[in-house]
Amino acid sequence: MKYFNLPFNDFEGMIPSEGIFKNGSATIVEGNNKLCGGIPCLDDNTESRTKPKPKSKPKGSLNYQIKVMGFGDALLTQGTLENNSNDGLSLSGFNDWSGSGTCPNVTPAKLSLTFCHNADAQGAGSKGGVVYTVGNGGIKWVIAWSNMQNDENKVYVDITDTAVDWSAVKSSLENSSPNPSAVTKNGYTTTATIDANKNLPSFTATLG
Repeated sequence: MKYFNLPFNDFEGMIPSEGIFKNGSATIVEGNNKLCGGIPCLDDNTESRTKPKPKSKPKGSLNYQIKVMGFGDALLTQGTLENNSNDGLSLSGFNDWSGSGTCPNVTPAKLSLTFCHNADAQGAGSKGGVVYTVGNGGIKWVIAWSNMQNDENKVYVDITDTAVDWSAVKSSLENSSPNPSAVTKNGYTTTATIDANKNLPSFTATLG
């Protein structure tokens, strides 16, 4: 079993950590404040913990509070892809700069799907990018996110009809913000937003 997804069910008790649960890469328990066991117990105060302001701690320092949502010490980023267009999306590229994860292979028209991207083993953060081909044409939707230690979270989106240059995407991401401007190209519009300072942020990228 790869993911143990239990958000907002008001469960309580111990989460198993042996058997099929031992090899899980992420346990999502938001909204179940009485669960504990496989991960540290979560409470309402944990939800509001945020990253320190940039430059308040040197790179490599990890002496601030961290909410853990998975086995081990890894942080993660949760992404939601909202396809409000009339065309289906098919995964055509993925890049892990820091951490690892999987994205939906297909996102049908008028549907939203969620995925998780785990941080690297050192807990330095989660940074990645994904590309979807829109419909049967040559249009591509580019989404990238950055959730790095002691740095403001960022997200970047674009629409292109050319080959994706990952170096350029990474550079644009690093110069982006938590709420970049909408992009309109090739008959589509994309927007995105990410929690600016949370250690376990959620981002939403929309195509319409």
